[in-house]
Amino acid sequence: PDDPEAAGALALALGQLGYYRRAIRLFQPVIDADPSVAENWAAIGRLYLGARDFDAARAAFDTALARDPRCAEATFGLARIHTFLGGLDLAAEMCRKTLEIDPENFEAYGQLCEVTGGRLSDAELSRLAAGTSRPSVPADRLSIGLFALGDAYHRSNEMRLLPPGRAPMTPRSCSTTAQSYPPTTGLSRSGGSPGWSGPSRADRMWRNSFPGRRPFSLSACRAPGPR
Repeated sequence: PDDPEAAGALALALGQLGYYRRAIRLFQPVIDADPSVAENWAAIGRLYLGARDFDAARAAFDTALARDPRCAEATFGLARIHTFLGGLDLAAEMCRKTLEIDPENFEAYGQLCEVTGGRLSDAELSRLAAGTSRPSVPADRLSIGLFALGDAYHRSNEMRLLPPGRAPMTPRSCSTTAQSYPPTTGLSRSGGSPGWSGPSRADRMWRNSFPGRRPFSLSACRAPGPR
């Protein structure tokens, strides 16, 4: 489409389906129309990340942060790059920077749990528990938060931090509660954004947290690999 806004919407839809290279070509006019918008650079960075072009993704995220140092999406994008490349300490650092900017970013909590083995600080665990207790949280985001919360409680065994009236998260309650929300691509991709394929974060978190237990099926929300 000639309309950059329409092209951007179509590009992001293609990215959700895993057609990252096509999406990048379609999204470029959005960048060209206004290179000053940090969110647009972060969006194309996610598409490059999905295409496994880590250098281009990093450049896009760095450009986004140059335009807006508090762009949480770009900061989280850098965390995901470090995760992909095995820099888990750097990934944890960028996740925590993301949470400084956006304290209720459940995707960042989930990534932080993944790279630290679910070992959150007491303050982080308390904030995550409080965030998932709010009735206004959308179902797709809440399901991601619940996975992170269940993993973190299991790892830390700090049940005293549970909000009043909430039962401790167990393998069964984590599975049952999360499955009560509609399946979304956010469960099968790191942060609910383009750029993840293979075993889902939820599956891997489950296997790490509850060895020997069979995870529930997320086949309906798996993302295809790069195309």
